[in-house]
Amino acid sequence: MNRLLKVFSLIVFTCAAQLFLGEITFAANGETAIEPLRISLGAKASAMGSTQYGAEGDSFAQFYNPSLLTSIERREIGFMHNQYLQSMNQDVLGYVHPTLTKGVFAAGVHYFNYGSIQGYDSSGVPTSGLTAYDLLASLSWAKSWGKDAEGPRPQGPLSTGLTFKFIQQKLNTRTASAVAADLGLSYPFHAFMLRGLRLGAAIQNVGTDLKHRTQSSPLPRSIRVGGAYSLFSNVITLSVDGILEREKDFYSVAGVEYRFLKSFSVRAGYKGQSKIIQNFSYGAGFESRRFRLDYAYVPYSDLGDSHRVSVQLRFGVDYKRSTTVGELQQEVREAEALYAQDNMVDAYMKVLRIKEVAPWLTENNNLLAKVEKEFAKLQDEDKKQKLNAKIMEIFNEGVTMFDNGNLINAQRKFRAVLSLHADHREAQAYLKQIETQFVSLVDNFFDTGLAAFAEGDILKAKQEFERVLAISPDHERAKSELAKCNQIISKQKKEVTDAHQRDILNKMKEEALSSYKKKEYEKAIELFDGVLRMGSSMDVSKNSAWREEIEGYIINARDLVYRRHLTEGKNQVKEGEWKQGIVSFNEALKFTDNADEVKKLISDAGLQLDVQNKVMSQNLYKKGLDEFLNGKKAKAKEMWEKALELDPGNVQAKRGLERVNGN
Repeated sequence: MNRLLKVFSLIVFTCAAQLFLGEITFAANGETAIEPLRISLGAKASAMGSTQYGAEGDSFAQFYNPSLLTSIERREIGFMHNQYLQSMNQDVLGYVHPTLTKGVFAAGVHYFNYGSIQGYDSSGVPTSGLTAYDLLASLSWAKSWGKDAEGPRPQGPLSTGLTFKFIQQKLNTRTASAVAADLGLSYPFHAFMLRGLRLGAAIQNVGTDLKHRTQSSPLPRSIRVGGAYSLFSNVITLSVDGILEREKDFYSVAGVEYRFLKSFSVRAGYKGQSKIIQNFSYGAGFESRRFRLDYAYVPYSDLGDSHRVSVQLRFGVDYKRSTTVGELQQEVREAEALYAQDNMVDAYMKVLRIKEVAPWLTENNNLLAKVEKEFAKLQDEDKKQKLNAKIMEIFNEGVTMFDNGNLINAQRKFRAVLSLHADHREAQAYLKQIETQFVSLVDNFFDTGLAAFAEGDILKAKQEFERVLAISPDHERAKSELAKCNQIISKQKKEVTDAHQRDILNKMKEEALSSYKKKEYEKAIELFDGVLRMGSSMDVSKNSAWREEIEGYIINARDLVYRRHLTEGKNQVKEGEWKQGIVSFNEALKFTDNADEVKKLISDAGLQLDVQNKVMSQNLYKKGLDEFLNGKKAKAKEMWEKALELDPGNVQAKRGLERVNGN
């Protein structure tokens, strides 16, 4: 039900935005300003016909649909350079900073340089060249709503984003500026039939007009609704956007991306409804976990071609931390991609490795059955030759690993060979050799672990017992010894942590004692309270003498602060400073359990303050009356208003004000 409501909210947003845009479109007059705001940012988006409003987000998403920033897992910096038409250049820099609970923050700068423009005087005579540029600075925030099942970071299906922009345009010595905002929504589907589909929408450039000396130009406000659909575990991605811009008819753009060899992509896009840009654009990209490089080629008919290059770097903590299940499911998706690209042997080896650690994982088991079924159907001689060649490649890899002493991975390779070719005698022979060597290796690792344990090198012992279990998972003595090692290591870690906490606690206590000796009693009370709170979670809290000492300091400090404020209040009352005395008594009240005496002093001071206020109010009334009789009504009004502030029951002052106000 919640999902349906979120989808419905996306549809409502889109419809309302189109109505809003319709109003501002037909209400506005004149040409829109800042044409570079319409140029797509990021070489990937440019290559795919500017179709990124419903796609996976990157550091350039803040410039088109900020809600897509929520898919970014690490801090990211992106830079794009566009060698545009003639001598024009475009540079974009963006930074994205995801957080665990507060959403994703981003900032960016977009600079468009028009190059040198020929200037003319009033007579039409050429003068020196003019410089012109457009500058946009932006701040963005995005957040997903809900709880993701694959990690502690809130990562629900519906995402929203907001971008604030400052825009400046300069032509030689003249400048104009404007402020604007973008609002975006995105919704990825997770249901089986719709998995891989993401919808998005954005309202762009809603803000003030760009104001020049004698005229103003509206910004190119627009509505974009987009969708992207990934097939075969992101091997192929299709994307389509619908665009409604100020003073333009509705049009659509489309793009396609094909990924191969896991890290490489080729892209193409179609963009109609343009007078200068040709319909098709092209591009390519390379991506790893930490780095992405993209290139786009956008032809502009007779005006020339645009070449765009963008680079993105990812670093820092992965804020969208996945569980083990999530990581395994990602491995299955990679295996599905290999299967979709007809790399069945690689897919088969991957699903076999997953099955070793997660035999219960349904997605992996289904894919394994599908791959095995494909192998059974292999009758085409060409395919058989390819399969045999791949088997030989895996076998040779196993031999290399065996020769290098990497027996565990070699064993995995030879088992994969036998899964594909059960009668492969060479693989069988190597497996027997590995099993024979494993027996001696297990004994050697175990004895080394026992020796390290006896010498007190627990970390080394743990490593050796883990080696034993990697080869022989059912080795009961190794399990028992490993449990002992883990117990000792946990105890050692706790001792280190406790020692660190005790050090912090002692420093806090020393700081509190120093404040107490300096007679900074309020600060001392706060620090001693912190010492008690921290000590309550440690063994030191069981020491009654320690607790009594800290509590004794707190009691003494509270009593000294109480007496100081009480004395200050009494002295202030003696001087007739009733208001200040009440403030001091209230401060004293915070540091005593015996409140009766203080409350009586506050009550007495309050009565005296009330009498004082009435006397002062009456005096102010008389002064106001004198001013009134002298014809100074404004001054009289001021006096009587102050009189009523001091004593709201001053009837004479009320009547005076009524007379001045003409009531």
